[in-house]
Amino acid sequence: MHPNLSVHRAGDLVVAGSRHAVVVATRGRDILLVPVIYDREHIHRSDVVIPPDSGSMFSARWAVFRCSQFFRTRARHCSRVGTLNPAVLRDVMQAIMRERDARQIEELPPGIVRSNLAGGCRIGNRGRKVGGAPSD
Repeated sequence: MHPNLSVHRAGDLVVAGSRHAVVVATRGRDILLVPVIYDREHIHRSDVVIPPDSGSMFSARWAVFRCSQFFRTRARHCSRVGTLNPAVLRDVMQAIMRERDARQIEELPPGIVRSNLAGGCRIGNRGRKVGGAPSD
């Protein structure tokens, strides 16, 4: 075994270079990481807020796991610094799956998926049916 190669598991909190991250998957010597974002300017749909009671040393007021920016690196480039609560890891995995599904829908050609954005108020619509049989 290589002396610098450390064994990582899903849920490990690591420092990869100068970035803090959580391990979400391992394959051989490669690991898939989700970064911790501090002082975020906006909220992304894939953000998972790090709860203060998660046991994470990265718990800060404005810290989140940004599940849309996961990256792959070699395990030997990371230092394990802690372990994440399994409930928070489950939330991170669900956010990754939701983001993947949303991106697949966004890549479809126009007209395949009906949007619900136009379901609101329309100009000239007074909220009543005009003509035809009553529909109750």
